[in-house]
Amino acid sequence: MRRALSLLSLLVFSWSTVASAQLSPPVAPQLSPPVPAAETPFGGVAYGAVDSATVRVFAVGDVGTEQVRGRSTMRVVALPETGHGSGVLVDPRGVVVTAAHVVEGARHLAVRLPGGGGLLPAIVVHQDDVLDFALVLVLSDDALPNVLPLPEAPPALTVRQTVDAVGYPLDATREHPQSTRGIVSAALGDGRLQLGISVNPGNSGGPLVDERETLVGIVVARGDVQRGVQGIGVAVPTAPIRAAYDGAMRGAFARAHRELRARADAARSAEVVDALVRLGGVELLEEAARVADGVAGSERLAHFERVASQTNEPSLLILLAAYFWDASLVMLERSGGAPTPSHLPPGSLRDTAMRAQAKARELVARAVSMDATLAQRSAFVAFLQTGQTQMANQAGQPTGAPARWSSFSPTVQPQLRPEADETGRGWFPMLTVGYQADVASAPSNGFQVAAYFPLVLTGTRGSAVRFAFGLGLGFSFNLQGDDYYDDDWDSFDVYGLVGPSLRFRFSAGIGLVVQAAWAPGARLGCPDCYGSGDDWEPTFASFRFAVGPSFGRFHMAATVRVADAHRYYDGDGNLLVLQVGAQGGVSF
Repeated sequence: MRRALSLLSLLVFSWSTVASAQLSPPVAPQLSPPVPAAETPFGGVAYGAVDSATVRVFAVGDVGTEQVRGRSTMRVVALPETGHGSGVLVDPRGVVVTAAHVVEGARHLAVRLPGGGGLLPAIVVHQDDVLDFALVLVLSDDALPNVLPLPEAPPALTVRQTVDAVGYPLDATREHPQSTRGIVSAALGDGRLQLGISVNPGNSGGPLVDERETLVGIVVARGDVQRGVQGIGVAVPTAPIRAAYDGAMRGAFARAHRELRARADAARSAEVVDALVRLGGVELLEEAARVADGVAGSERLAHFERVASQTNEPSLLILLAAYFWDASLVMLERSGGAPTPSHLPPGSLRDTAMRAQAKARELVARAVSMDATLAQRSAFVAFLQTGQTQMANQAGQPTGAPARWSSFSPTVQPQLRPEADETGRGWFPMLTVGYQADVASAPSNGFQVAAYFPLVLTGTRGSAVRFAFGLGLGFSFNLQGDDYYDDDWDSFDVYGLVGPSLRFRFSAGIGLVVQAAWAPGARLGCPDCYGSGDDWEPTFASFRFAVGPSFGRFHMAATVRVADAHRYYDGDGNLLVLQVGAQGGVSF
C-alpha cells in the first residue's frame, strides 16, 4: 500500500474585520524579536522572526477501505486521509502560503501557530496545481503579529546562493519549526527553483529564505529517494505567488472570510482536526497493540471518545470512526486473529475491542443522519452500513480515496489478498429434504427429512474448514413393492442423529459438506414378515452418511443409511436395510 499523502493540511488564520466585499488595506507587518524556546537541560534556543511566521498545516479528507488477509479471516481496514505540512503567514489578516498538494482534497483544514500560539480553522482561497502552491485563509479575531510578507518585486537569486528551508518535517507534534541550509542549484523549465538541500516529508509548504531572511520561495517537493535522488529539493519562487495573492485581494479573500465566519463549528472542527492528525493515527493504533499485549490501558481511545462527543461535523465523525475501527482490528490481530471481538475470551481486551467497534458504528450512524451522501463519498461508510465493500481492482487497491494510509503497524498488517469477506459466524444447522429408496429389502420409492443442530462449532462462514458436532432427528417414508407377496406396503423410519459434520471451503461460496452420524431409531413396516406385524422394530445398529457440494449456505448431498432390521423375513436372522437417496438443504 502506498503511504497516505499529506493531503490535508488545515490552514487556520484570519483577520480582524471585513467591512465590505474588498479587504481592508493590509496592516504593516510587525516582526517580533527572537523568542527563546522552552529551556532544555543544556540551555535555551532562540527562534527568530521567520520561525514565528512558519506554521503547521493539518488536513483531513474522506475515508476509503482496503481488504487485507488477516491471520484467520479477511479484514476491511479503514484508510483515513490525513496529513500535515508547513506554511508561512504572509499577511497579518491571516493569509498563509503552502504547497497545493498539502491541501488537495481536504474537507477540513487547521493551522497551528508555532510555540503553542494557538489553533485556527482555515479555508483554501487559491490553488495552483501546476506550480504546486496554495493560498489559505485562517479565521482570527485579531491581526496576527508574526508574518513574513511576500516581496513586492521578486528577489534576485543567483546559482550557488545560500538559502534556508524552514518547516515541520516528519513529526507533526513539534512546537517549533526546523531549518536546513542549502543552495540554489538551478532554474527549472517551468520557472521553479532546483535546490541543493535536504528536505523531508512535512517540509512541503514551508518558507525558503535568503541570508537576509527575505522570503524567496515556498518549498514544494524533494527528490525521489526511492530512485536514488538525495539532497535535491524544488521550490516555487515568490513572483507567481505574489501575482495570485494580488488577484485574490480583489474579492476572493473577502468571500472566503465570510464563509469561514458562517461555519458555526469552525473552531471546534479545527481542534478535532488537530487532535486527529497531531495526536491520532499511529499513536492510537500503537496503543491498541499495547492494550492487546496487556501492557497498557485505553487512555487514547477514551480521549478520542471525548473528542467525538464534542463535534457534530459529519466528515470528522467518519474519520474518528475509522480510527476506532482500525484500533479494534489491531487488537484482534495481535490477540491471535479472532474474527470479531465477541470471539475473544472475556476480559478487558474483549470489552475494549467491542467498545471500539461499537463506537465506530455509532459515529457513522450519527454522521449519516446529518449527511446522507457520505455513503456515496466514503467506501468506509458504505462498508459499515452494508457490511460489504468493493475492491478497486484485483491488485487490492483501496476504494473511495486517492490517498493511501501507512499507519497500520507492520507487526499486524497482513498480506494483501483480494477475496470476498465472510466473517459472520452463523449457527450452521443443516435442514434437509430429499428423495430416498430402500435397496436391500424390496423395491421402493420415498422421501426423507432431517434436521441437524451443532453443539460444538468452529470457524466462520469464511473459514477453509469448519467442524461441527451435534444432534439431529430424521424421518423417512417408503412405498414398498414385493413381487413374492404380490402386495404393496409402507415402511416408516424415525431415527436420531449423533455425530460430526465438516464443511470444506475451496473458494468463495464453493465447498464440500461431509456428515457421518450414528442414527439409532425404529422402523415400522412389512406386516406379513413372520410376525413383525405392525410393531415398531428398534434399529440401534444404524448409521447415516451424507456427502456433497455446497454453494454458499446451500448444499446438496448423496445419502446412505445402513440399519440392522432384526426379525425381518425369517424371525431369527438379521436383515441389512440399506437406504440411498439425495437431499438438498440450507445451513444458516
